[in-house]
Amino acid sequence: MAHKRWRGWERVQVQREPSPLPGGTLQACDTSPVVEAAAPLLISVSRRTDIPAFYSDWFMDRLSHGYARVLSPFGGKARFISFSRARVFAFWSKDPSPLVRFLPALDKGGYSYFFLFTLNDYADEGLEPGVPSLTRRIQTFQEISDHAGPGRVTWRFDPLVLSDATDVDTLLSRIKEVGDAVHTLTRRMVVSFLDIDRYPHVRTSLCAAGRGDVREVQASEQRSLAIGLQTLNRRWGLEISLCSRAHKEFPGLLPGSCLGHTLLSREFGHDRTLMQFLSGGGQQCLPGVSGIDGPLSSDPSQHPLKDPGQRPECGCVVSADIGEYNCCMHRCAYCYANGSQARVESRYRRYQEHQQRGLYAESLIPYKEGAQNW
Repeated sequence: MAHKRWRGWERVQVQREPSPLPGGTLQACDTSPVVEAAAPLLISVSRRTDIPAFYSDWFMDRLSHGYARVLSPFGGKARFISFSRARVFAFWSKDPSPLVRFLPALDKGGYSYFFLFTLNDYADEGLEPGVPSLTRRIQTFQEISDHAGPGRVTWRFDPLVLSDATDVDTLLSRIKEVGDAVHTLTRRMVVSFLDIDRYPHVRTSLCAAGRGDVREVQASEQRSLAIGLQTLNRRWGLEISLCSRAHKEFPGLLPGSCLGHTLLSREFGHDRTLMQFLSGGGQQCLPGVSGIDGPLSSDPSQHPLKDPGQRPECGCVVSADIGEYNCCMHRCAYCYANGSQARVESRYRRYQEHQQRGLYAESLIPYKEGAQNW
């Protein structure tokens, strides 16, 4: 019997507001004062760019207004996301320190959240020129763990990267250094392998950064890394999962589910609405589904709550992403979400100009590409 597919989030009406930016009108081609918006229970902030690091003020402003306008990365069509029924925010970040000051406000507002915190160590390779020092990022990891609890901050070492100067043993030694510092502050670790062939422009970016020697991890090296991680984990005792790969090839590693059923159930089990959704009792999913870690683990592509925007092997629950491509200032050489660095810097300068005046638009990127004004 064929599985039913994800049917989409419930829709609600949103009352839009005039833009506070120069002109004072509703933005872009859709000037309707009332629009239909998706009302997701789970919101990713964001896989597409590091909102906590660079756009925390915008996020909090949109949260106060109750909705955000998001441009599709494919074709640029706008859609609206309502926060009216949000149960959990997933913060994806390499440097969420700018968001830390807002955590008490989120707590006071009754919002649930957790962090997917990427802590890599590629300083010697210069692959992540825009991230703070590892020491500072570990301090931020500690702050978040102390505030939210170790179950609500996941350590990601993502991606695993090899090069002429960085072999398996070198990479494992760096992972050990980070893990020794943070394993008591978290319960989970997620790793992934660099995927260059899937995103051809990544090779161009690596060459432009002078790192044409960076390469994908070969099959034998993948297995060596997996065995090395299991050895390190004898002391750490973490749940280690492998993102978007056939995990059965790597005994000891769990299937990848950064935004997974187990985490959500364990950390937010008190939320009856969310638990009803995950168990299949909500109107937006198939009745009788017992949970994502059952059928989703064996065949994620056939599960009705599988995020259709992610790769077939991804075990993440569906969520709505409010980020945009081409606006992350970490400038990671292997990034698939940035194309033109000049465009990224131009966008961020425009954002900062208005941020300094306390002006925020309903979209993270509210101006038409190439236009002189917002």
